[in-house]
Amino acid sequence: MLLNPIPIQWLTLLAFFILRFGVGIILLHLAIRLWQSRGQFSLVVAGIKKQYIVWPLIIGKVIIALMLLAGWYTQYAAAALMLMCLDLMITRRWLAHPALPPRVFYALLFFAASSLLITGAGAFAVDLPI
Repeated sequence: MLLNPIPIQWLTLLAFFILRFGVGIILLHLAIRLWQSRGQFSLVVAGIKKQYIVWPLIIGKVIIALMLLAGWYTQYAAAALMLMCLDLMITRRWLAHPALPPRVFYALLFFAASSLLITGAGAFAVDLPI
């Protein structure tokens, strides 16, 4: 007999909703922090203006966050978030900004997004699984 500390198995769909909602709130928080300190952005590579780098990050994070919060095309949003996390894990050393978290945070966010990609949106979502 397998003992489960929380034997209410019908709540498992809420786990994916909580994960989706939590990742969406975190992305919105990161986008707001990035927008508030967008003037402090510096890029080590010469020849690229600062504002052209900040705005795609802000817009991408806001769009993905709203898609996750609404449960709208959740698996596509999770795939886009995985690509964004991979990009930021690779290019983080060239981007010097106080609002960007370290690479370990993006690795954790990558694995949360991969879980959402595999499992889908869970409860209270607009979309259907792929």
